[in-house]
Amino acid sequence: TRMVFLRGHANSRNGHFSAVLKNLQFTIKLNILNFAYAIVISLRLSLVIELSSLRPRVIDKLILHAISTLKKMLRDLSILVTGGAGFIGSHLVERLLEANRVTVFDNFSSGKLEHIAHLLNRDNFRLLNADLFDRQSLEEALADKDLVFHLAANPDVKLGAQDTQIHFHQNVLATFNLLEAMRKVGV
Repeated sequence: TRMVFLRGHANSRNGHFSAVLKNLQFTIKLNILNFAYAIVISLRLSLVIELSSLRPRVIDKLILHAISTLKKMLRDLSILVTGGAGFIGSHLVERLLEANRVTVFDNFSSGKLEHIAHLLNRDNFRLLNADLFDRQSLEEALADKDLVFHLAANPDVKLGAQDTQIHFHQNVLATFNLLEAMRKVGV
């Protein structure tokens, strides 16, 4: 079982790869090879990373190779995407549907049905309008899943700065609920 959590954005102040990795807030339960793929997923999700110490051609070759390997690895899986109706989540879901069965778990607090409406009739797509605080729905959604992409979060940074309880509740506690449900179900 593989799990990838993607959160926030990369911010490289000094251009060093190690600083980028430190700033990427990943929670990953993967082997070393899959960790590299998780970084590539971040790149594909338009997270900006400066790798000024490497030549652009080298970076391009590394990224293309990793993406090619990632496409081979992500085949015939049952995948849950939390926050899959959001802007980034919907693009990830589109790509994953090319060779997998995907379940989107979203409460539509910031996600929009219009981002995924064109996917609703696909046989390998399932939409669950549910909240990460509904433990029963979450555990049912996780049944028989091979991989989880956790993209659900409160995207309103200003609101979270004004009232930190909102981010704690909607980001930290919601993530805890997902992790706990994954532990119970065995994902």
